[in-house]
Amino acid sequence: GLFIIPVSVTFGVGNALAALNVAIYSSVSFIASLLSGYLQDKLVAQGFSVRPIFGLGAILVFVATFAASLCDSFALFLLCAILVGIGIGFTCFSAAGVLSLWFDKNRSRNVLLAMSGGGIGSFVYAQVI
Repeated sequence: GLFIIPVSVTFGVGNALAALNVAIYSSVSFIASLLSGYLQDKLVAQGFSVRPIFGLGAILVFVATFAASLCDSFALFLLCAILVGIGIGFTCFSAAGVLSLWFDKNRSRNVLLAMSGGGIGSFVYAQVI
């Protein structure tokens, strides 16, 4: 939605191509979340923290979002979408797995409350913009 027309105008592409970045980062984030879950399981099994995975994800989202604002070609813009997708996969989607490790009592409710925050935040963000 909201960013398709500005992306289309900025890069001189049609609306379908402008929406491609959303499809790319959504698909990549799903795949990255599978990798992130695997890596988190390995780290936890060896007694390590999962913080480096989340940190890497946060850095990727920040750097790729900043770089996307400076892009002058559509190909670079799509590369940024891939990096944002990896970052989101390493942070957002993997959070449920990490949260479930922290709670013994009321685990379902606590994970549900944490995950609903993302949906509420997306709704509020759309209204503010």
